[in-house]
Amino acid sequence: ITNKLGGPPPDMWVREAGSLIGHLHLQDSDGNIDRHWAPGKGQMPWYALFEALGTLKHQPRLILEIKQKGEVLQGAQWLQERGFVR
Repeated sequence: ITNKLGGPPPDMWVREAGSLIGHLHLQDSDGNIDRHWAPGKGQMPWYALFEALGTLKHQPRLILEIKQKGEVLQGAQWLQERGFVR
C-alpha cells in the first residue's frame, strides 16, 4: 500500500495497467513498508483492488507473496472467505 507515502492506491495501478497485467503479487501491509503479511493482517483495500481486477477483460494470475510461509494457506482462506477468490 504505497498511498500512505504519497503513491496511488493499488486499485489505481490495476486500472492504469489494465491489459498489461499478467500476474499480481498479493500481500498485506500497514502501508509503511513492504511487509509481505498474509491478507487480512494489514490495511490493504482488498475490496477496491478486487473490484478493479473485476473490470479487466482477462484474469491475471494471483500469487500470494507472504514472508511467513506458514501463513500462505491462512491468507488464501481469508481471501476465499470474503469471496475475492475461489
